Amino acid sequence: MFFQRAALGIAAALAFSAAHASVPLASGPGAIDLSDGSESIFAAAYTPAAYSFALGAGSTYQLDLSFFSLFGPVNISSIALSGPTASSLSPSAGTASFTGLAAGNYSLTFNFAPSSGLLAGNINVTATPVPEAEATILALAGMGVAGLMAARRRRAA
Repeated sequence: MFFQRAALGIAAALAFSAAHASVPLASGPGAIDLSDGSESIFAAAYTPAAYSFALGAGSTYQLDLSFFSLFGPVNISSIALSGPTASSLSPSAGTASFTGLAAGNYSLTFNFAPSSGLLAGNINVTATPVPEAEATILALAGMGVAGLMAARRRRAA
């Protein structure tokens, strides 16, 4: 009886740990994976924090950042994005956005004014599909045919 309870307890503990093993933790500075559209981040606010990531072809992207001080003061002086579409901005009220990003490899750097806190936040990326030239040509051809049919009906009436 004791061994059955022990085995049941061990099985329950393993099941619990396996179920919670896939919970993602926040990423410190370095390479991050935005393939699922989001990543949680953290950084010590006394040195610049750089995150690298890649955006795939076939879309334009918008990168939305939200961040807050986990403890202590965090003074972000600027956020720089380097890559195919480079940009820099000053954050306001814990948010920042970069729009119109092309595919390629990027580096996102948080530059801090003298502070000693811990930055925590989230990076979200949204893809906007770029229409293919063939689709545009087919749409224009379809509108042209519809216009010809309408003109033909007017003449027949």
